[in-house]
Amino acid sequence: MPVAVPALALDTSMRAFAARTMSFFLDQLSELLPLVLDTRTEESIHDARVATRRLRAALRVFRDELGGRDAVAPVNNELRWIAQTLGEVRDEDVFIIWARKLKIDAIEPLLEGHQRHRDAALAAFLDSAPRERLRLFLELARGMARMAEGLSSPRDTPMRKACPRALRRARRRVVEYHAELPPDPAVPQLHELRILFKRLRYTAEYFNPSYGGLLDPLIADATTMQDTLGGVTDRHNHLARLEGDLAHAPEPVDQTLRDAVALASERCRMQDSKLRQEFGFLWSHFDGDEGRLEMESLFARMERLR
Repeated sequence: MPVAVPALALDTSMRAFAARTMSFFLDQLSELLPLVLDTRTEESIHDARVATRRLRAALRVFRDELGGRDAVAPVNNELRWIAQTLGEVRDEDVFIIWARKLKIDAIEPLLEGHQRHRDAALAAFLDSAPRERLRLFLELARGMARMAEGLSSPRDTPMRKACPRALRRARRRVVEYHAELPPDPAVPQLHELRILFKRLRYTAEYFNPSYGGLLDPLIADATTMQDTLGGVTDRHNHLARLEGDLAHAPEPVDQTLRDAVALASERCRMQDSKLRQEFGFLWSHFDGDEGRLEMESLFARMERLR
């Protein structure tokens, strides 16, 4: 699915832009959810989950323009429910794909249980997500977007002023969080940092078409950081699942299985070390002197555009 929000003139009010951004992603989600219900494929589940993330990020970025915390809360609650229920299915899909890439035959029997859990999680979503509930949710969210656009006026802050501020704020949150991290951050801390990079990336993607692709380098950097951190956190979570399977396996546990999990653990530790080093190198550019100058230059160019 395309992620590029249609470009608008930079003198458009931020409130009108927020409403149209929400409408764009709601239209995508309205196409994707029936695919989940009808096809139940890995691709449709992944795409719908990503769409809900983009919508939730947009609610955070544009909360004030969309009417404030109370106005967005009902929509966000439904999006959270969709993301969590589909997330359980998608997490199992990703784990099974990762485990099979290890090409260790002895762990294959463990994956049968994960496949059953995945199918049960999907069945639970289908049972709790009747089409009428999804229709009412989309109607509620579209009503919020229409109301915001209807309240737009010439007195509202234009995009040319609001967009650079929003991007500065998203980047500042990344930098401030990183500054509080210990020298060897725990995986949950890296996960939080990954989320902040994802929000920075999404924010830049919302604005990029209206700036003619000016934000492409920032999006590329944020995506690389997000993916590198994801390599650490995802492998940690996958390995924890695998070790949990071993811990709960009925005795006697075949030594071949123990050896297989130990091999997977060693591979993950080696990859973890490599990815942490790679992230350190990337960060030294992102928030080093050169990276900060590049960002200030980017923001200055945004502010000069009319």
